[in-house]
Amino acid sequence: MTHILQRTVREIMISKPACTTPDVSLLEAASVMKEAGISCLLVDLGDPAKGYGILTAKDTISVLHAGVEDAREAMAGVKVGDVMTAPTADIPSYYLVSTCLDLMRMLGVRRAPVVDNGELVGIVSLTDIFEAALAD
Repeated sequence: MTHILQRTVREIMISKPACTTPDVSLLEAASVMKEAGISCLLVDLGDPAKGYGILTAKDTISVLHAGVEDAREAMAGVKVGDVMTAPTADIPSYYLVSTCLDLMRMLGVRRAPVVDNGELVGIVSLTDIFEAALAD
């Protein structure tokens, strides 16, 4: 069995990640994350040159402030594009996990879209790397 650091990102990534667009309400995006049991959505910026954004559960709760009485109402009035992180650092699927891990550490990110030739093919996270390492 190949050691985790010598495997490619394609071998451990999640294919067909959940996506949204910047104009969707935060409430709608948060509902998708909750239903799917995931903590982030990739955001299609509508232009391959712009890449992708990412919306995390942490981003969704950032709109809640002391004194907010109705969290659903607060989230309904905010668009994904207002709180997402964009652009993200794209990772090619052919990168070795060791290279991916070094890049993620350097950039201080926990997850990244996997993009080949401008096309989204997956998402990779530190959790995916951790789980793959345990399975080795």
